[in-house]
Amino acid sequence: MTLKATAPIGARCSASLMPARRGSQVKLGTQHFTNGDAVWRYSLPRQAPARDWKATVACSTGGSASRRFEVGSPSVAPAQIEVVKSAFVSQALSSVFLTCGVELKNVSHSDARNLTVNVSFVDTQGSAVATSTTYLGLIPAGQVFYMSCIEQLNVNLTVALMQVTVKVGESTTPTAALLPTVSNLVLTPDQYDISQTLTGSLSNPYNTPLSRDATIYALYYDANGNFVGGSYENTGAAVEPGATVSFSFADLDPSVTTTQVSVDPCGSSRLEQLGRPQTSSVRAS
Repeated sequence: MTLKATAPIGARCSASLMPARRGSQVKLGTQHFTNGDAVWRYSLPRQAPARDWKATVACSTGGSASRRFEVGSPSVAPAQIEVVKSAFVSQALSSVFLTCGVELKNVSHSDARNLTVNVSFVDTQGSAVATSTTYLGLIPAGQVFYMSCIEQLNVNLTVALMQVTVKVGESTTPTAALLPTVSNLVLTPDQYDISQTLTGSLSNPYNTPLSRDATIYALYYDANGNFVGGSYENTGAAVEPGATVSFSFADLDPSVTTTQVSVDPCGSSRLEQLGRPQTSSVRAS
């Protein structure tokens, strides 16, 4: 910003800035008016509060002047979410269960927060027969989030395709914080090779307990990279700051060789600070 003042030649004037409501004064220094004008230049830091400020010039001659101006929040480009991959599988038991797997990537330089992901299952006539809505707290800039969903149909309809739409509730400048970290993913078959269990660990990087609503999403793939299923579950208990806890998903099909896991720390709750998600892979030997 540039502050310009006019005073009698020979006057010495000091300039300062201060938030109009409350805050610390920023002193810009004193200048000697040799030609009737003086100019102060100052760059407000990015963390300067977005509010009304007041610039004041006080001179040795006893005169003074002030003017208010407004500091706005830095503009943030809207976050863009790309659906990199999406697939579903259908399983008919007493009802039809539709399981989706979605790979979402934030292709922008802004963090995407408070997302709404709608997955519509469409029949052969082009009509939506079921819609699943998932709420995610954050997909950071440049990062990928793996999400699963499950819908139950009480009638036997043939689903031809699925459609995914994503709405970003808020776009913010990127942060350096981490989402819960996933590690130690292992696939363990049972003794009869009828099913498998996926186990892993997640760590809470926050200085507050992780919500019991934090959601773990897992996607399953076969040896050819085809989507064959997915699951999700809440932690069900608060995870203390810095703590690492284990989780598991049971009854995976024997065809599963690779998994992708992401953790949303919010679920139906909210955290004050969110950061970058960690995703991990495991391939069974």
